[in-house]
Amino acid sequence: MNVLLVGGAGFIGSNLTERLLNDGLHTVTVIDVAAEKIRQFENHPNLRYIRLDIASAEDGDRVEDEVQEADVVVNLAASRGGALEALAVDYGASSRLAQLCLSHGKWVVQFSSSDVYGMSAASAAGLDDGEDESSRLGSAPFVEDESPLVLGPTHEAQWAPACACQMLERALHAHGRRDGLKYTIVRLFDVLGPRLDYLPSEKGGHEDGADRPPVAFVCEVIDALLHGAGPVRLVDGGEWRRTFVDVDDAVDCVAKIVEGRGRGTLGRTFNVGHPGNEIGMRELAERVCEIFEQNFRRDGDPPAPEFVSVSSREVWAKGYLDSDRRLPDIGKARDVLGWEPHHDLDWMLFRTLEYFVQRHRDKQACEE
Repeated sequence: MNVLLVGGAGFIGSNLTERLLNDGLHTVTVIDVAAEKIRQFENHPNLRYIRLDIASAEDGDRVEDEVQEADVVVNLAASRGGALEALAVDYGASSRLAQLCLSHGKWVVQFSSSDVYGMSAASAAGLDDGEDESSRLGSAPFVEDESPLVLGPTHEAQWAPACACQMLERALHAHGRRDGLKYTIVRLFDVLGPRLDYLPSEKGGHEDGADRPPVAFVCEVIDALLHGAGPVRLVDGGEWRRTFVDVDDAVDCVAKIVEGRGRGTLGRTFNVGHPGNEIGMRELAERVCEIFEQNFRRDGDPPAPEFVSVSSREVWAKGYLDSDRRLPDIGKARDVLGWEPHHDLDWMLFRTLEYFVQRHRDKQACEE
């Protein structure tokens, strides 16, 4: 099968590329703006890489040519900037790609985000740290076709990426009903593993007020361990809870969708996460540090970072609300795909640390 991976050279895309090539059943074409994470596969006979930007009008015709040649288009493209870039890429460019798939009768597997669920019921109700803990953490798992999608006010820029993903999902559903677009949506929860994008020190540090999703928070802790960048900020004491899925488990689910050629998945949305790997942010930071101390610390490394609690109002805009808990229901993926995540949290934290530590040690060796 000819598989077109749009944005296929990033963190998840490079791991999906590797999985599909290892399966030996596909010709994989990757279009992306950079190829660093897939260079190790550049001589593979079943891989093509083309430097294209789906958000660029100049590249539009060449993107369309690749869509025409594909059996399935997997769109992993996502913005890395602020609200306007999220709306331009996550909705605008991806919507145009879906239109190309519709025009040429192609099936699109669209990556989305658990951010579309917005706030949990407890968060939306305004429960805070003074409320009963069992009530605050009693939110039910998010179910693809049942849970309400509750976002914050329009002036809160942090909700723009979630809104863009939600609008795109609604557009795909509408085109599916009216025009017969063949599509499948993958809602990813937080993913960890090798080839995560970067540590904050490598990008000049984080900006106050910038979005700090849980995966970026893990990178911030690792950054403090390797570069002495600290202290590590725990928003509202680090009590918010998230679930994490290993990148190998995540791409296994997507590979099952692709290899099923649409059987049982057309017009459907699938949560991809690991409900068994739920953890609070403070506990997560402590666990990252423990695994580093047990397996990777050596003489000359910075001391363990200090943790400081900061109010969400200091990090984000006044009145901004995020979800206190984000737990996936993966029953549909189990029933339809026979998919089950296998890797526990310690394993994926170890692999993530191993990736960054090895890269850091290699750089140190080159500088000596």
